[in-house]
This record gives sequence, structure tokens and C-alpha cells, in this order.
Amino acid sequence: MKKSLITFVSITISISILFLSIFTNISNPSITFIIFNNIGPLLKEIDAKPIAIENIAGSEKIGKISCLVDGKKLDFGYKVQKGENVTVDDQTCKAKAEGNVEFTDPNGERKQLNNEQELIKFFGLGGGSIPTEKPPQTPPAKPPQTPPAKPPQTPPAKPPQTPPAKPPQTPPEKPPQTPTPKQNKPPIVQLANFPKLVKENTTVTLNAAATTDPEDGKNFLKFQWAQSAGVPIKKFLTKLDSPILRFVLPEVPPAGGSITMQLIVTDSKGESSMSKSPIFISVENVNKPPIASISKIIPKNENSTVTLNASGSKDPDGEPLKFVWRQINPKPKVTIENNQSAVASFVAPNVHKDINMKFSINVFDGNKINGKANKTVNVLIKQINLPPVADAGKNFVANESSNVTLNGNKTKNPDKLDKIKYLWTQVAGDLLIDIKNEKTIKPSFKVPFVKQNNSLYTFKLTVTDPKGLNSSDTVNMTVRKISNITVNPPTVQVVQNLTVQEGTNATLNAAKSKDPDVNEKLTFQWKQIGGQPLIDLRKANDAIAEFTAPVVKENTTLTFNVTATNKKGLNDTATTFVKIVNTPEQGFPIIYAIIGGIGAAGAAAAFVIYKFFMVRPSGPGRAI
Repeated sequence: MKKSLITFVSITISISILFLSIFTNISNPSITFIIFNNIGPLLKEIDAKPIAIENIAGSEKIGKISCLVDGKKLDFGYKVQKGENVTVDDQTCKAKAEGNVEFTDPNGERKQLNNEQELIKFFGLGGGSIPTEKPPQTPPAKPPQTPPAKPPQTPPAKPPQTPPAKPPQTPPEKPPQTPTPKQNKPPIVQLANFPKLVKENTTVTLNAAATTDPEDGKNFLKFQWAQSAGVPIKKFLTKLDSPILRFVLPEVPPAGGSITMQLIVTDSKGESSMSKSPIFISVENVNKPPIASISKIIPKNENSTVTLNASGSKDPDGEPLKFVWRQINPKPKVTIENNQSAVASFVAPNVHKDINMKFSINVFDGNKINGKANKTVNVLIKQINLPPVADAGKNFVANESSNVTLNGNKTKNPDKLDKIKYLWTQVAGDLLIDIKNEKTIKPSFKVPFVKQNNSLYTFKLTVTDPKGLNSSDTVNMTVRKISNITVNPPTVQVVQNLTVQEGTNATLNAAKSKDPDVNEKLTFQWKQIGGQPLIDLRKANDAIAEFTAPVVKENTTLTFNVTATNKKGLNDTATTFVKIVNTPEQGFPIIYAIIGGIGAAGAAAAFVIYKFFMVRPSGPGRAI
């Protein structure tokens, strides 16, 4: 009867749990099972997974959950606060907590779970860490004891009594026991090897990812890096609360520098550890090239002084600098004064037009690596036109009938590259002097016979530059009378070196012939004295004669003389040469090609074309 009653109560409770499970799945399909503290022991009888534990009451819920690991059953305690829940798979022992759910392992260690973890790994159970159930001990068998024999007694007969049925009793539930907490241990800082001597501007990595905590492993650790000494770091590539820190080493002076870093790691209980020793890195200087700088130069006039200024150059490392200036464009070449100083100069050259000149500065800091810098500058040289300054020379004395040379070589030309034109003229004197090569620096002439001693003659030199600017100067000549001759023959001047085409008109010119006695009128006589064929001269008794250049088979030179005579019978003769140039013959094929077009032109046109194309006889008659 007692056994039947216990069975009845168990079935009733099971049916209640079944209905409660169905109701829960209908209302919240994601939760497989709900367990309350008062029915915790029944978890061992139900094969449900995963098991959901949710606190829907107002106070914390405490209970146990069992998992099978390697055929062994492990019991874990849990504590769920209001609003938190956890799901546990009793086959894989994997728990997923929403909120901070406290678990206690079979060894009594407690931890807060706020994510998904395997409880075995979470508590570090494995191998010898899993508690082993002790086998039941059987007490040693006692030998049977035989009581002493008593005389048989016959009790009075009593009617049989049935004891009243007792209701099944459920032993009271024992509250879970909280194990004594273990003392928290600080994290163990593990820092990977790092370089101890590094060049500036290099990226460095400090790796503390291997740091662990005795209780939490690599979980819930907080990192904090800080620079404690040295040249300040300006560029961090990762956050200072990262387990791996990357940064760029700062620039240091030529003597070098260093940095010191420190790491503090804190676990979930607030326990902190520092790196065992300061993280010290020596920083090596890398020479930085100097910075060349040249002051701006405004346009400069030719012949002015130009200053080249590189005093604004500097060296990032503060080292002393050396300078070398040089001219880049080869022409016009200038001389640079103090070319190995920061400030140099030169005189702007004379130029025909405005030009740009280029100069460069090399700056050195004395290092073989990155020890040089270069910069260039353009200088605009402006052409300023200045008039030349004529100088006809000093006054002089000459004897009559002597040869004199005038000299203008002391004429000054501020624009040295300009080509100056010279012109000498007579501006005073009672006799007209024939100046030969009057458009050169040093013309010459023959001093005439003068009527009286110390006759004065004046000559003027005019110099002109390409832009028309000019100046003049004069020189005086005093002529000494050394003979009884008072008259002078004329001087013939004839145009030389004529060249004409055959069949064209040629001119012989002696119009510039002069007589020292200004009022004297000259007569002229032209004649051919050399060359073939002979030609007929027209106006042979004038200063200018003419003739028709004969047709020749090849280039030919003719020679002519001209004599000029004054009223006193004094004369002078000069010779000139005329080159006659042959024109190639066109020949008969052209006549045949155009004969049809000539027909309508008449006899006159036919005659002209015949004269032009046919081979003509030699002599004066060949001229058209």
C-alpha cells in the first residue's frame, strides 16, 4: 500500500511537469524547459536538452544542473538574478547566459558568465581536474550471533491489527552550499621581444597579446599603455588600450634619444599588474638633408650688380652649412664673387635684349648620406640702350702732301654687344679733302697742297648704335706749308666691282670725284682698256657713262679707266672692273612648245622671241 501511494504521487508530479512544459513551449517556443528550485531534483529524471533556466520571479533563483562528461556526471550550481536567463545543453555542457549568471563548478569555484561558453573549458576542467565519484563502501560482515535459548512462551492470542497507512514523506530540500571563494591572483604580463635600437621615423610594435590571468585566462583583461619618459611620441597607430601597440618613433637630435613605455594590465576583479621592467628603446638619428632657400631677385638692368642670397637655408638637424654657387646657362658668362658663401654677387652683362640667367646653389651639411640640397633661381637681365660716346682722337699737325690716318678707336660703347656704325666727314678747311674708307674706325686721306702755312682743317666722327642713338666728336688738323705748290690735282673716286647680267644696261660712276679747289669744275674721259668683246660707251665724257652688257658664252670681266681733269690741267685717273654674267640659253624646244601661241601675235612678237631664244652673234649687236 505504501509503495502504491509513492508511485501515485510521483506520477501526479510528472504529469504536472509535463503539462507545465507543454504550456511553456506554446507560450515561448525558444525555451525548452523551465525549472524551479522546489523541483530541481527531478532534472535527473528528464532527458531534455538544451535546458533553459529563466528567472521570472522577483528574487534570485539558485539550483543545480548536471552534465555528462566522458561518462561521468558533473554537477554545476547556478544563481540567476531577476531578468536574467541561461540555456544549458546537458550533453555538451555548453551554457549561454543573458546577463551575468553565476556558476559554481564541482570544485566550488565560482565565475560570472555573460556569453556562450563550454562550462568544462570555462572552469578549466579536464583530465585530472574532473572529480571522481567514490565507489560505495560495504561494511565488513559480522558473524551471526545466536541468542541464548529461552523457554518457549505461548502469548495469549490477539486479534490481527492492520496499521494505519502513513502518507509518503518528502525529505526537506537542502539549500545549496556556497563554497569558500578563492583568493584572486593578478594577471601575468607577457611581452613579446621588441627591438632595442631603432632609427627615428620607424614603426615599432609592442605585443602583449600573450598576457593571461590565473582565473580568467585571456578574458576580461584591460590594457593601458603609457609613455613614461623620453622624446614624446607624436603618432600612435593603435589605441593605448589595445594589447598590441603600434607607433612611429619620433625624430631625435643628431646625438640620438630614447623612449620609455609602460604597460598596466587589469583583470575583471580589478587586480593589476605592470610590465616587469620599463620598456626602453634607443632611437637613432637619421640625417635629414638641408633645406636650400634663395631670396627672390627682382629684374636687374645690364651692367648693374646682382646679389644672390641663400642665407635663408637651414638644416633640420642644426648642423653648420657650406655653400657653392654656380652659373647654369653658359652664355653670357659672368664671374660670381664669393661663390662659396651664402651671399654672392655678379655684374649683369651687356645684352642685346632682355634675357633670363639661371644660377644654382648647392648646400652641404657635411654628411655623406642626405647631406646635400640644391635649388635654382632665375635672374631677368633687362637690356638698357645707351648711346655710344664718339672719340675722334687728339688734334694733330701734318705736312702738306703727306698721308694721314684718322683714329676713332677710343670711342666708348656702353652696350658692348651693339655693332656701331662710324662716319667721318670734313667740316672745315678751304680745300676739299677726299677721305677714303670714311665709314671705318680708321679712315685715311692725302693732305693737299695748301696756299698758306698752318692751314686748319676739321673732321667730325659720328657713331650710331643699332637703335639709332648716336654721338659725335671732332678733331683738328693743322697743315704746314713745305712747298711752293699752291694748286692740287683732282681726286677721282669711281664705283668699283660692278656685276651685270648680259643684255642689261650697265653704269660707270665717278660722280664722287673731287677737286681740292672747291670751285673747280672737272671734265671726265671713260674708255675700255681690257676684256672682250669691245663695247660702245654712251656719255663717255661725263662723270657717269653707260653701255649695254654684251651677250657672252661665259662670265667675262671688262676693264675701264676714267680720267678727271681740272681747269688748270691737273688730272687724276682711276680704274674699275665690270663683270658680265652669262645667262644660260633656253634652246629650240621651247620655241616649238609655244609656236602655236605665237601665230596670233604677229611678226613683231615672233621677232622678239627669236632674238631671245636663238643663239645670237657675238659683239655689241647681241644686245637686245
